[in-house]
Amino acid sequence: MSLWRDKVSDMWMGYPKIQNSNRKTWLQIELEAHSTDQFYPEFDEFLSSHLVCAVVALAQLGGDRRQVRRFLDCYTRKLEPGLNTLGKIPEEANPSAKTLTDLLGKRRQYYRIRQLYYDELEALDGDIDRLLRKSFPILSSGMAGSLLHGLINLGYSIYSGSNKMIIEQLSYLHYTNKPIIYRRHEKRDGLQHFGKGSLSFMDSLALLKQNKGLYIQLQKTREMEMRSEKEGWISSTPQYRIAAMLEVGDMLLSYVDKVQVPGLCEVEADEVDVTALAKWTLDQAIKIYALCENKNEFVFIHGVTASWALCQIMPLLDKADALVSIRHMLCVLFVIYIVQDCPEFHSFVSEDSIFTLDDWDRVCQRALANEEDVHIGKVVAVCRERWFEIRDKASCEARLCQLAVQVALDNPIHWHQYDFPDGFDVDDLVGVSGIRDNAF
Repeated sequence: MSLWRDKVSDMWMGYPKIQNSNRKTWLQIELEAHSTDQFYPEFDEFLSSHLVCAVVALAQLGGDRRQVRRFLDCYTRKLEPGLNTLGKIPEEANPSAKTLTDLLGKRRQYYRIRQLYYDELEALDGDIDRLLRKSFPILSSGMAGSLLHGLINLGYSIYSGSNKMIIEQLSYLHYTNKPIIYRRHEKRDGLQHFGKGSLSFMDSLALLKQNKGLYIQLQKTREMEMRSEKEGWISSTPQYRIAAMLEVGDMLLSYVDKVQVPGLCEVEADEVDVTALAKWTLDQAIKIYALCENKNEFVFIHGVTASWALCQIMPLLDKADALVSIRHMLCVLFVIYIVQDCPEFHSFVSEDSIFTLDDWDRVCQRALANEEDVHIGKVVAVCRERWFEIRDKASCEARLCQLAVQVALDNPIHWHQYDFPDGFDVDDLVGVSGIRDNAF
């Protein structure tokens, strides 16, 4: 183990983050050449563009500019034209709403939202960190909208170092926002007790599972209401059901408050290392994904990449806002677990050897060779980066990163089959499985 400690202390910890500078990297150039000026952030009615996160993940895995361009040439064929491509302002961009508050989560006027954030940035003298510090806390409770893609793409944009992409994806998070609804609490209530429960995260999930029948029925009922013309929202079953669970925020918070987070019991809230806490949250998302009985579970993939995305934002936030955001993320992990019908988890017994650098090179090459689905490369890149950050390569957390990579590469994506009310004809429903044939 001492050899690994010596190596890891000095070596490159994954793909280097790209710093803002006057000289753009090729990755920033390619992303900005394929921005929402050229392509709308959604397509086929409700599907989120994966362009930003997929391109950054390719670079993280060691893909070169030629491979990125090949991906872009293929992927952009399914996207819808954006502002510049149309040659005119789309009808939805007409500014009938005046403020960001008016447009929060309304899924209307994306380009109006984008312009308002550019105005905010200008008022802050172009300081993108100040803009994120000011804006993200308002949006963090709604991170689960559109299957977490607003948060995911924002995190990947921050990682890329492109201010343009950060503005665009901050706008998309605003556009798709679906907030957790607390009826008896405020967002900051009880922060001093956060992480000081008596259960492990997985034990708290098991406790939630005991009441899953009640919550599944709630999801079914609310999905049918949301699909009605009265709701006027076209989406997929997992997105409807996530939205349904977000409406019971007090219940979600009660489970989160039962969780004991290692290290938090001994310190006050203002002494918490929020970066380490965000990494711990990512470890829980990886554990859910890696140990799930349904190998390569589609929605749990998004829990992993969204938790990683939140880690990119943490250093920019004030401590209290960071703690609230992490607590929201834990609520969302509970939500996606119940929405996927509370699957069983395998016991973790790893006899695999510790990965070598050559093993990781082979893993990255396998991920780069998989051009059928952009999600696989993202999982591999996240787990690779997290593995390099963990000093004890024999630890459970490091071993779970290895297991998660094997799950991603060795199994087809698992699409959950959702249960609907008896006698309900699902043949005419859009997005019952949550996907379309050309989605990714």
